[in-house]
Amino acid sequence: MSYIYIIIAVLASGYLAYSSYKISSLKTENQSLNEAVQVSLRANKELEIALNESEIEHQRNLEFLAKAKSENEKERVYVEKIKYKIIKDNNGTCLNAINDVFNRLQQQTRDNQH
Repeated sequence: MSYIYIIIAVLASGYLAYSSYKISSLKTENQSLNEAVQVSLRANKELEIALNESEIEHQRNLEFLAKAKSENEKERVYVEKIKYKIIKDNNGTCLNAINDVFNRLQQQTRDNQH
């Protein structure tokens, strides 16, 4: 009968040793997973910052494009006005058109200085 107790004791100690080993390996795995989560969280925060900066830059670019389009539209209207003036004025010369363009360039220079 004492053999049964010895076998039970050996099995119990083996089970305890295996359980202890398994718990230790699970703790190690849990620690490495926690480290991976922390790295992922830091990377996520950095990506959010980069995304916010990209959105701000995108908004600036949209504003720049809108301003450029507005300026381009002003120039197109001015050129159309000069063209219409030349067509309307049958006695107009190229010199008049050149003077109009030169006046526009002077106006642009004044606008850029302010």
